Amino acid sequence: MLAMLVALIVGTDYAMFALPNVKLMDMLVFLTGVWMGPYYGAAAGALSWMVYGTVNPLGFNLVTLLTVVPMEMLYGLTGGLLRKHFLVTPTEMFWKFGLVALGTTLAYDLVTNAVTGALFYQNITIGILTGIPLSAVHIFSNFVQFTVLAPLVITETNRAFFKGVYKIV
Repeated sequence: MLAMLVALIVGTDYAMFALPNVKLMDMLVFLTGVWMGPYYGAAAGALSWMVYGTVNPLGFNLVTLLTVVPMEMLYGLTGGLLRKHFLVTPTEMFWKFGLVALGTTLAYDLVTNAVTGALFYQNITIGILTGIPLSAVHIFSNFVQFTVLAPLVITETNRAFFKGVYKIV
């Protein structure tokens, strides 16, 4: 199951390459954690970025890979650790997932932009400031995905696999 989810995550990243900072990866890694627990969620994040980061259309950079892998794991860990708090209605999921999207994506972008600044500009502040436009796109995209798509995916997978019984994990 983990291998199939990682393949889906990596495949969607390649498919959405033309859209900077708009990817389904974060939401799918988060959902892997919700469905399978924190260890599998973290593994999905790590494995997805190891594949995508190694065979990346923009090229390979070890420092970047060593930064994004643990930050992507944050989505899966968060989904797994908080999954019992998500046994709620879709409306409540909207708000809870939205807060998770904002917090995790802000943390991800702050760290990755700081490393980008240190690596390419030799200045962390410049990295964070120049990353603001792409971070805004990333945060907005994740907020929409986590609040609209994630509850729909959970609701529909529950309907398909649990015959209408509301069960998230």
